[in-house]
Amino acid sequence: MRSLALLCLVAFPTIGTAAEPSALTLTHPLPHQVVQRFGFAPERKQIGSAEVAIRGSMPAGLAAGTWEFRAVPAGEPAKTDTGWETIAVRTNGLRFEAIANVPAGWHRLELRCRMAGVVMSVGSIEPVGVGELFLVGGQSYATNCNDERFRVTDAKLRVSAYDSVKKTWAVAHDPQPVFDGSDGGSIWPLLGDRLAKEFGVP
Repeated sequence: MRSLALLCLVAFPTIGTAAEPSALTLTHPLPHQVVQRFGFAPERKQIGSAEVAIRGSMPAGLAAGTWEFRAVPAGEPAKTDTGWETIAVRTNGLRFEAIANVPAGWHRLELRCRMAGVVMSVGSIEPVGVGELFLVGGQSYATNCNDERFRVTDAKLRVSAYDSVKKTWAVAHDPQPVFDGSDGGSIWPLLGDRLAKEFGVP
């Protein structure tokens, strides 16, 4: 008599991890942008803050989710799951906009959307500053008229300049993004370094 060998296959369910959250694309504010702060009152130890508009695009299906925001000091590694605050978000198709109250400082702005307790999508942008804005006006001495070019030396590079042609912000190394096309040096990196040190903000 032939023996009959039986093979028994037992399927065990695999233990998997949740899918990685999809990406939110943040288009505003821009990297290195500085927003004017309000409420600065040193006698009351108030550093001030700003209402910062956050705009971007999102994957489909997130309009009904719970949105959360946090501001993390720029350059710091990803934090544990703390510091998140619920934020109201307006959506229009795959576009979104929110207003966040951000304290004075140099930050990484993070936004995420949760559904049924699961983080579905996340996005961030850095560095973004809340501090002091200065509008420079004048002739050649307001632009790049110096023979020597200077660079921002602030350790956190908290001195930025806006390029009105490219519609971008960047560290304010010389030459400055000015309308007259000059490409020499200026006093603005030096002044910016001193102001950042004096006020402690971008």
